[in-house]
Amino acid sequence: MPEPGEAFARHRTAHSRTARYCVAYSGGRDSHALLHLVERSLRDDPAIALRALHIDHGLSPDSARWADHCRTVCERLGVTLAVRRVDVRPDGHGPEAAARAARHGAFADELGVGEHLLLAHHAHDQAETFLLRALRGSGPDGLAAMPALRPFARGCLARPLLECSTRGDRRPPTEIPPVASACGIDLDPIDVVVSDPARPGLAKPGVAALKRMDAPVVVLVSCDPASLARDARLLADAGYRAESVEVLDLFPQTPHVECVTRFVRA
Repeated sequence: MPEPGEAFARHRTAHSRTARYCVAYSGGRDSHALLHLVERSLRDDPAIALRALHIDHGLSPDSARWADHCRTVCERLGVTLAVRRVDVRPDGHGPEAAARAARHGAFADELGVGEHLLLAHHAHDQAETFLLRALRGSGPDGLAAMPALRPFARGCLARPLLECSTRGDRRPPTEIPPVASACGIDLDPIDVVVSDPARPGLAKPGVAALKRMDAPVVVLVSCDPASLARDARLLADAGYRAESVEVLDLFPQTPHVECVTRFVRA
């Protein structure tokens, strides 16, 4: 699999006439890495315009602070940032689908003529999307998963890192660095970590990895009450306390629900 820098270079070569790029910047690790990678790749080319776009879904009490974090990062990089607040309205398909619809509506409104909107999806996201669509019984088009490039609004939606892996061949899952590590980027201190582990949960290695990140807030998504209870105890031992729990039926076609628990430093 290609390194992220190589993958973006290929994208630029394949679309050499593209003069405007916009990074969809959530502030999470993968989009943070993508923003740094693209800025570093384009900084010596005055003919290319780069900006970033942050969507505030208003679903978290920390969303305004997260937007401020994105502004700070972009100011340091000299990248113009637009922040759009959207109104997420559940439509019967779950909060995740409603948030995605609102986000893509804002993307469409913001995208300029001929501009490429860059998303930080990578190979692991692609595999996850394929499996979820297969479980939902998607047809051939759905099972094609996410395209690396497609026309969108007045420009294109692009995923230049879609073939890049976040996984090392011999490293356990809890030690896997995100795309950022492959870019050689030193990340800013982490404010919030969102962990959505597999059904067995985090266990001790995963909690140890979270402890090393030293984030003041950890949001844990779990569909297994037993693993959630165990991980909550381990997080308590690591200095976190559960502040809130929300139960969401993200996948109505399955017999389980997701528990989203917000832990803060005790």
